[in-house]
Order: sequence, then C-alpha cells, then structure tokens
Amino acid sequence: MAPGKPIVDCYILSGGSAANVRRGPTVNSDVVARISPEESYTLILEKPTAGWWHILDDRIYPAESEDDTDVLFLGGGQPCWIHHSIVCIDFIFTDGKDVKLLAAPSYKADVTASIAPSNEKAVHPLDVSSDGGWVKVVCGEASGWIRVENLCSNPLTTCI
Repeated sequence: MAPGKPIVDCYILSGGSAANVRRGPTVNSDVVARISPEESYTLILEKPTAGWWHILDDRIYPAESEDDTDVLFLGGGQPCWIHHSIVCIDFIFTDGKDVKLLAAPSYKADVTASIAPSNEKAVHPLDVSSDGGWVKVVCGEASGWIRVENLCSNPLTTCI
C-alpha cells in the first residue's frame, strides 16, 4: 500500500458467515456476490460512503494466489460495495511497541488511543486521507488515523 491514491488494501473477515457484496452502499441494495467465510480474499477499496466502501475495479483477489488467475470479477462492470464491519486490516507492530492512533491524519495530531501488540480485536478501515497516506480505523472502542506503512492487508502474513 503506497501513499498517493486514496485507496485501502484490506481483507474480508466475515465472522463465520458469508460476506455480502452489494450493488450500492446500503443494506437494501441487491447482493451481487456472497463470499464464503472459508475463502481468504484481499481487496482494494476506495470512496467510503456512510460506512460502505466501493470495491476498486469490482474485483477481489485470493490471499494465497501467486497470480491473477483466481481473481473474482464482481458486478459485471457495475459498482460493488462492502460494509466496513466485514473488511479488516492489521497493525504492523515494530519492535513490540504500541501502535498510536491519531485524532487527524498528521503526526502533529493528538494521540486518541494506544494499541498494544497483544491486541486481538479486528481493525476496520473507516476512511482514507485524500493523499492516500493515512487510514482512519476503528479497533474495538478506539478509533483514529494511522499511516498506511503501519498496516498489513494480508491475513496470512505479518507484512514485516
């Protein structure tokens, strides 16, 4: 995940049930795909709207695939959306130090929360800065901004 474009790399964590991908950013929108909880996929998100993320290029990628042959194309060219509560991203803990969440997308902002490496709560993206360098996340009761370099979008690795 490199800063520049306001996108977020994530993975699907549906809590044991199928994850619905929808035609629009509401629970009333048509379901265009159901992703099994046994499958591990990553996806690229953009343009958050009221808790929903647009899936970039309407495709998701198998987390274990070495190439793009298993990519799932969704929606037949129509926009696809997924709710923030079922997409996750992990913190990268460096040298066992806590991760700091900030009140704004700036190193000068106040710290809103400090997350310990022992954290086992899911981390859900809520927003992305216009330059793509910061992501606002919620982790349990804590929320705040963090640099993309401190996040990992692959559920099978620690990204270190």
